[in-house]
Amino acid sequence: MKTLTNTLTPLVEEWSDPGSYPNNLAQGPLPSYTFLAGLDGEVQIELTDEEIGWYNECADDFVSELDIDLPRGILSVTWDRELKGNILTLTATDVEGDPDCYDDDGPEYDPMDRYDREDY
Repeated sequence: MKTLTNTLTPLVEEWSDPGSYPNNLAQGPLPSYTFLAGLDGEVQIELTDEEIGWYNECADDFVSELDIDLPRGILSVTWDRELKGNILTLTATDVEGDPDCYDDDGPEYDPMDRYDREDY
């Protein structure tokens, strides 16, 4: 087994709160944060004849045993797979990422901080 190409890159997006709420308690937007939206690219692996036999017996188990170098912050991946000749191409269909990996905007917002500082 030989990895020919690995073009996997994480798709990172940012969520921003619109901040328009009808009451006075929520007067501003919540802090925005970044998150993992998916995984782009593919992995191509060259298989030997023996490995193709194992793949044909149980593709799910074979793919789960592969040691694929995943980008930082990826916990698990479900693969779409295609075998042409002796080349196995894997494309990510479902990705689970570490929720804290890409959120580097500082400490988490605590709305009580504001009220602790005010005198009532």
